[in-house]
Amino acid sequence: VQNDMQQQLGLFLQAGQPLAMVARPGELEVVLSIGQQEIAAVRGAQAAGLTAFVAGGGEFTGRLLHVEPRASDQLREPLLAANFDGPLAVQAQATATGEEGWKLLQPRFEAHLELPAEMAQRVAPGQMVWLSPPGGRASLADALWQWGHRKWRSLLQQVQPLS
Repeated sequence: VQNDMQQQLGLFLQAGQPLAMVARPGELEVVLSIGQQEIAAVRGAQAAGLTAFVAGGGEFTGRLLHVEPRASDQLREPLLAANFDGPLAVQAQATATGEEGWKLLQPRFEAHLELPAEMAQRVAPGQMVWLSPPGGRASLADALWQWGHRKWRSLLQQVQPLS
C-alpha cells in the first residue's frame, strides 16, 4: 500500500487540528521553565496557587505539583525555544542518539503546574502559558525589559562571526 498523504493534505483535517487527546481533563498539567532569579519565589509559593495566563486570553490558578531540585541546560520542550518563536535562547546540539537537541544558554528549572479541569477544554497542547510572579505582578517596565533582553539575545545568536 502506498502512502500518499502529501496529495491528501487538507482534504480531511485542517492543519494543526488535534486528532485525539489521550488524557483525562483532570490530569493535564503545564510544564514550566523557570529562571534562576524566579525559582526561590516559585518554591515559596508551592503551597498556594499560582496564577497563569493563557495565550489568546484566559487565566487560571493552578497548584504547583513538582519543581525539579536542580537546574538543567537541556530543553525538553522545543516549543519554548527562540528558534520556534518561544521565549528561551538555545543552541542546537546533537544528542547521544544522534538526534538534534537544544541546549539552553542559561540553565533553568522545570516545574509542573496542575491545569484545572475547567481550563482543559479551553487550552490546546503546545499553547503558551505565562506565570504571574508569586507575591505580586511584574510592572510594565519589567515586562518590556525582559522582552528586550530576550530579543537582544536572539539577535546576537543570529550574528555569525566573521572569518
